[in-house]
Amino acid sequence: MIIANIKMYGDKELLAGLKKLAITSMAGLNRAVTSTCMSIEKDAKTKAPVDTGRLKSSITHKVDQTGAHSISGQVGTNVFYAIYQEFGTPRMNAHPYLLPAFYENKGFFMRQIENELKKLSLQ
Repeated sequence: MIIANIKMYGDKELLAGLKKLAITSMAGLNRAVTSTCMSIEKDAKTKAPVDTGRLKSSITHKVDQTGAHSISGQVGTNVFYAIYQEFGTPRMNAHPYLLPAFYENKGFFMRQIENELKKLSLQ
C-alpha cells in the first residue's frame, strides 16, 4: 500500500490548535481526518490511470485512532503495480495520481481543522 504520512511543523498557533482539538474533541479531529482522506481518495480515483479500472476501484481510505489523542489516516491501494504507475520504471513513464491528490488536499485539511476549532470556540 502506498502511504503518505503528514508531519506538521511551523505555525505555533495552528499546532497549538491541533493539540487542543485532539485533547478536547477526538470526534472533531476524526471528522477532519476522515473528510480529508475521503477527498484525497476521490481525487486520486479521478487522477488514476485507467486500463481495466482495477487500480482506480482499489483506492480506499482508513482512519484509526492511534493513541489517546492521536488519529491516523491512510489513503492507498493494495494493487501491486500501483507504485509503478505513481513513480514509473526505467521502461515506463510515471502516471502520478496519489501524491498529486495528497498535495492538492493539504489546504483542505487545514480548513477542516480550522472549522473544528471554530466549533470548539462556540461551545
